[in-house]
Amino acid sequence: EGPQLAGTTIAHYRILHKLGGGGMGVVYEAEDTRLGRQVALKFLPQEFATDPKALERFQREARAASALNHPHICTIHDIGEKEGRPFIVMEMMEGATLKHRIEGKSVDNALLLDWAIEIADALDAAHQKGIIHRDIKPANIFVTTRGQAKILDFGIAKLTGATGVSPVGVHAQDAHDTAAFDHEHLTIPGTAMGTVAYMSPEQARGERLDARTDLFSFGAVLYEMATGRPAFSGDTTAVIFDAILNREPVPATLINTEFPPELDRIISKCLEKDRDLRYQHASEIRTDLRRLKRETGSGRGLAGEGVVLPYTAQPSGNDQVSSDSQMVTALVSRHRGKFVAAGLFIAALLIVGGYTIYRMLRLANTSPALAPSTANMQITQVTTSGTAEDAAISPDGRYVAYIENGPGGRSIWLRQIATGSTVQIVPPAKGITYECPAFTPGGDYVDFLLLPDSLQESPALYRVPVLGGPSRKLLERVDSADAFSPDGKQMAFVRDLPANGETQLVVADADGSNAHVLATRKRPKEFHRWLAGPDWSPDGKLLAVGAGTVAPNYEFYPLVVDASSGREQQISSNRWFTVPGLAWLPDGKNLLMVASELSSPDRRQLWQVSYPDGKVSRITNDLNNYIGVSVTKDGSTFVTAQMRAHSNIWIGAKAGWDHPRQATQGRTNSDGTWGLSWTANGKIVYTSAANGILSLWQLNPGNGDTRKLVQRERPVNFPSACGGSGYLTFATAAKGGGPHIWRSEADGSGLKQLTHGAFEVLPSCSPDGKWVVYESLSSGRSQLWKVSIDGGKPVQLTREGIASWSAVSPDGKWIAFKHRKNPQSPSEFAIMPFAGGKLVKTFPFAPGSQGALNRVAWMPDSRAFAYLALENGVSNIVAHPIDGGPTVQLTHYDSGHIYSFDISRQGELVLARGTQSSDVVLIRDFK
Repeated sequence: EGPQLAGTTIAHYRILHKLGGGGMGVVYEAEDTRLGRQVALKFLPQEFATDPKALERFQREARAASALNHPHICTIHDIGEKEGRPFIVMEMMEGATLKHRIEGKSVDNALLLDWAIEIADALDAAHQKGIIHRDIKPANIFVTTRGQAKILDFGIAKLTGATGVSPVGVHAQDAHDTAAFDHEHLTIPGTAMGTVAYMSPEQARGERLDARTDLFSFGAVLYEMATGRPAFSGDTTAVIFDAILNREPVPATLINTEFPPELDRIISKCLEKDRDLRYQHASEIRTDLRRLKRETGSGRGLAGEGVVLPYTAQPSGNDQVSSDSQMVTALVSRHRGKFVAAGLFIAALLIVGGYTIYRMLRLANTSPALAPSTANMQITQVTTSGTAEDAAISPDGRYVAYIENGPGGRSIWLRQIATGSTVQIVPPAKGITYECPAFTPGGDYVDFLLLPDSLQESPALYRVPVLGGPSRKLLERVDSADAFSPDGKQMAFVRDLPANGETQLVVADADGSNAHVLATRKRPKEFHRWLAGPDWSPDGKLLAVGAGTVAPNYEFYPLVVDASSGREQQISSNRWFTVPGLAWLPDGKNLLMVASELSSPDRRQLWQVSYPDGKVSRITNDLNNYIGVSVTKDGSTFVTAQMRAHSNIWIGAKAGWDHPRQATQGRTNSDGTWGLSWTANGKIVYTSAANGILSLWQLNPGNGDTRKLVQRERPVNFPSACGGSGYLTFATAAKGGGPHIWRSEADGSGLKQLTHGAFEVLPSCSPDGKWVVYESLSSGRSQLWKVSIDGGKPVQLTREGIASWSAVSPDGKWIAFKHRKNPQSPSEFAIMPFAGGKLVKTFPFAPGSQGALNRVAWMPDSRAFAYLALENGVSNIVAHPIDGGPTVQLTHYDSGHIYSFDISRQGELVLARGTQSSDVVLIRDFK
């Protein structure tokens, strides 16, 4: 490193002592004898003094930072040279890096907003000067003892000579700018510049960069501030690159339930992989953050008033610091007096006490209560494919078995949690679907359901060795996951007998022999099946299972059945639309449950229900969906599959459906996911989640303006605009009840409930605006009804089979809808006269359509209806001519998922289009 400089004078800087060294510089604390101030001098190490590349990087940092005069960017005072070694003179700061402030813990909301606003402001200033940082990360952000955030280390910054988002090339010489591999932060030489875990997708691909790369990195920093963990992580750089390019991080609201959902929206927009859909300027982020700060009333915390704990970034026992930013920020801790320490202690007590009171008040006013323990809940994403569903964890917690829904079909995989290694134990097979994996008590085998594509054949229970091998059939006619008694001698499952109109709770020996019926439910009562298998209580005396009725009301609940007598006991007065997952905890006093509320049938969340008093606590409250729940024997951990969706509104001109333009910019993750509709005057009404609740919004395609029309305490779903009358119709519910059909004026005013049956959704207005066709479960099976736009007595349109997803033709003559002759028959489309009566014609689904959301829309001439087809995870729109002609593909997208769509009378297309993924997550500390 060359001679020690402490005690010497260079120019007018008297060197006091060394602060740190390593990487690309050695830093000393010095006194500016002219101005009488303390400064930091950063010298290029001796071994790099003659390296042109190192010199260029060192000088680039000085040029970039010195061009900026901003309170939240580390100030460069001067540049000089000592015996051939260049040095930079920068301001002397006291405090710690953001990396040290986080240290695996989330940042207080008020401080997070303050620091985030300051960082965004600094980035805006740099970008306005044409400077891109390219290495924004917590270690390059410093928080002073006065609570100010400052950006450091412009060593790999790029000067574009222009403002805004003009591209910057990553040239060949950049490949050698980083001299060493930083194992802690995974900084890679010879490829794209920056720190891997915080790179933007375009940076990871080595593409030309613009200022938006810093905005992605800033989003990753915000995520880490909010959660205490990196947005993208992995054991190797390849895994991290894959996550950045292809995966979404676990929603921050699941990890930290205390920060506002709007902040999650801001983070998600920063982390948008397509930079054209990302925030375009740092000033936009700053504006949204300031608005959020105003709306939440958040202000700077104690640190912002200059009261902070003493901290030294100097590593004990070693004066070598591992990175540039740590060198520059290895600042000397000043002594605080005893009075300050006492004041800090009292302040800490006040903070803790105030927070405790806040939590108690919040919990007391939330119904159902959010489980108090979830503040410490840890969620770990186990898979990253985006196509993993339906998981089970081994009793000892060592393995997870899950269904992988890949392009070649569904297969079963095993993952070792400790090492992350995976193995396929059941390969995909044509015409076969796998569901409901479950470990045997010893963890030596995995049971699963095999479902032939033909609905005429019953599912069967199979067993495969845990590390793969030949599978063998155990039982026919099994319609749920199996569960084992505590002694491992018996299994239980649900069997569906549709011909008899009943479901059975069946108990058998562990090898499938000696099966006998423990309890039977005749429809309209039934046991929940498929993912919602039963589970045995720890003492072996009870079986918990989802159960309920399908008429006159469609509602389910957790049911406890005596394992010897079959006696049933309801343990909660709460009712849900589905209960697709139950598991006992080892204390025998609580159940974990996946369930969707009556008012939100498509939003499955995690709950905890106590036994025997039936007290319900909510574990999650987000816009994800959860599939199944499986708990370790000691109850410390459970796994579930988490389904995530992201959607925006897109508009296709009459002749340009294959090239739609994006009309919303990710204000939430769910624009149009639960329905949209063209209005007669060319506006678009759509659903979007505001404050976590689906509401009804309006979009003006001409200028992009949006405004909220209807928000209720329960979600608003599936709008349909009534052209002739100008009304809007939609489905929503009162608290505690199922959804019904409502109407409003075009501006969202004048709410009126039109139907009062059991469960009514998916309205479709007639073109004259006088009638609303909808789907109802009042008769126990989904049927079509219609009701006057003014309310009154509904008229039943269909009485046979199962009918759903209807649409009225523009000429008012026909209703197209999804139809099944019986629960075992395949779905098809049908048309019938608007007045009702017999089906006129049926149409087979296009390939892939069985797995798609089959909302129907008519072409403007009423000669064909359109719906969605899904192939290899990509949605497109196809049309059936009603004269019996061949199916026509109307769009040709090669990526993305369509959630809903509508076609205007002028032939314009509107889509809710985005991405959908599902991964297995591991949850700890939930009790």
